[in-house]
Amino acid sequence: MLKRLIISAIVMIGLGTSMTYAKGNTAELAKLASTQEKLSKNIVSAYKKRDKGSSALAVINQLESQQMELKSKVKNPELDYLLNFLHVCVNDLKRVVKKPYTSQNAQRVADLSMSLQEGSHYIKKSL
Repeated sequence: MLKRLIISAIVMIGLGTSMTYAKGNTAELAKLASTQEKLSKNIVSAYKKRDKGSSALAVINQLESQQMELKSKVKNPELDYLLNFLHVCVNDLKRVVKKPYTSQNAQRVADLSMSLQEGSHYIKKSL
């Protein structure tokens, strides 16, 4: 019982510090993270249009600009590390969607999209 109480206290302190490190309105940042989660879901369907990746690139560019905005406003080391990872995922997506459509490339896009969704969801919950 004491162990659970200690773990709960640590989690609450961790979440509390996430909010303290955020510059600006946390509701606005959470909304931005929520938008990123939605955009991440749209990448797969945009890639399946088979228009040489232009639809997917438009979504990815919007996602990338929002990530940069989040990165500039959130000063939590854990979230900063996650945003760096998500930036790597976005760069990988850019490379893959420029390649011809194949089922293997579509699976890579789906995997990277899922990573972006999960990361954005975690950021939203942390804020």
